[in-house]
Amino acid sequence: MHTWNGEGVDWQGIEDAVAFLNTYFTKRKISVFQAKEKFGTVRIYCSLGIDMVHGLVYPGYAFYQWDGWKAKLDYTVGRWIMSKLNKWFIYKWHTKVYRRGYQLAVEKWPHLKREILVCADFDDFIKGL
Repeated sequence: MHTWNGEGVDWQGIEDAVAFLNTYFTKRKISVFQAKEKFGTVRIYCSLGIDMVHGLVYPGYAFYQWDGWKAKLDYTVGRWIMSKLNKWFIYKWHTKVYRRGYQLAVEKWPHLKREILVCADFDDFIKGL
């Protein structure tokens, strides 16, 4: 895409778009594993749906925060409950949030539309933006 010595590239805008999407997704319980600028593009690595109750309480945490009976309960009952909620509600909601986040970013930084959209993980959900 760009080189570091490229002129006319809005590097700060790209970084701001990364921060915006990271915050937007995390506040809406989408687990963001990594958010960065790479080669002049916005990179947001995330997953849709929530595996266990822990992911609902601590979205995006790399390490499990619970131990003992809470962890055991979450690995068994919590995982089953979340699989049902994912099927009925959460996955559909996350796809809408994902699209809306990218839509807002493109509206906020229209001159960086290509840089924001080109490396999106789930490009099926952002078609038409």
